[in-house]
Amino acid sequence: MLALAAALSVLVSPPAGGFAAPTAQLTEAPAGVTVHGAVCRRQNLGSPAPWGVRLQVMDAEGGVRSTVTTPLVGAGLSGRALGCAYYTAHLTGAMSPGDRILVAPARGN
Repeated sequence: MLALAAALSVLVSPPAGGFAAPTAQLTEAPAGVTVHGAVCRRQNLGSPAPWGVRLQVMDAEGGVRSTVTTPLVGAGLSGRALGCAYYTAHLTGAMSPGDRILVAPARGN
């Protein structure tokens, strides 16, 4: 299995609507990679909280190889208080040198 540090970088979307996705943790799994992280309310701008996160695996040329959407767990984003909710996503398939994972809060459908 490919060493994660050499093969992958994780990009998080810039804060939007008062929400941010701090850095994620990657763990090698038998059939791919597990990504664990958080989405946190940084400001109360009245924006609806995201219900999950969308992760895209992109190759070195910027092409999207796969997309996974997973729900957030925890009540940290309910109400208007500052807080965090958490996610765990399993990305299957082999990762290659230069691959990147984009993590962004998911809203809407």
